[in-house]
Amino acid sequence: MFEVELFGVELDNPFMAASGTFSYGEEVFSSYGLIVVKGISLNPREGNPQPRLLEVDCGLINSIGLQNVGLEAFIVEKAPFLEERGIKYAVNILGGAPEEYVILYEKLSSTGAVFLEFNISCPNVKEGGISMGYHEASLRELSERMRGIKEKPIAVKLPPVLDREKLLRMLDILEEFSDMYVVANTYPAISFHWEKGIFVEGGLSGPCIRPITLKMVYEISKATEKPVVGVGGIKDWRSSLEYFFAGAKFVQIGTLNLLDPWRIVFILRDIERFLGDRGFSHIWEVVGLERVGDRKA
Repeated sequence: MFEVELFGVELDNPFMAASGTFSYGEEVFSSYGLIVVKGISLNPREGNPQPRLLEVDCGLINSIGLQNVGLEAFIVEKAPFLEERGIKYAVNILGGAPEEYVILYEKLSSTGAVFLEFNISCPNVKEGGISMGYHEASLRELSERMRGIKEKPIAVKLPPVLDREKLLRMLDILEEFSDMYVVANTYPAISFHWEKGIFVEGGLSGPCIRPITLKMVYEISKATEKPVVGVGGIKDWRSSLEYFFAGAKFVQIGTLNLLDPWRIVFILRDIERFLGDRGFSHIWEVVGLERVGDRKA
């Protein structure tokens, strides 16, 4: 019911642990078909000072600051650990400019990653810190630089885009080199930390963002034939299935893993029961199925 193929690799299921929630796969690993490891930059990053996390109504603001061990340490220390244990993984890539994505891509293509996930929400230093995904000229430059060097499949993790026309223009550029879309990253947000007496600014995740991200998945899945990965606010089997109904063939779960890294076991169990009761033999049979109704076997 759950076995799928992605870029020629067999996965036990189409559920992925979102970038950062299982670190580099060394501490915890459960029943996910694949994990996406913490974002990797050219050089190590220490991240932001505390506080880095703040719970808000129905969500979480994180301000980790892209902390990571850097490219060299990942290739030498982290990737071998994953590969020796047969863990299927992808690598999230953090670049400050188009040329950095190219270097990271070329170096990480030598690893056993199933695909490389381009996080285009990173600030483009050359363009005054604006997110790469919102700067069309930077996206076009990245697309041009990627021509002729592709080896490993690429998934582009989109930033939140609420304007449909802007979203479609972004896709037009990305279609040239992206093999899959991850929709979407966290939403820029700010809230007051009463214990610390300061504002915490960062990325908003959790159930509160799901209806907005579902709209993006719905629009993108109708605009491309490439696989779409839905991510944002999944808390149980119902919210997981909503992304498949909207057109996603895969989903990623993030914030929920920080609360209960084993919840995926129960999500898979409950989805299997729901689909079986309605006569479905595989989860992809409900992709894009906007009305499930009371279909019975």
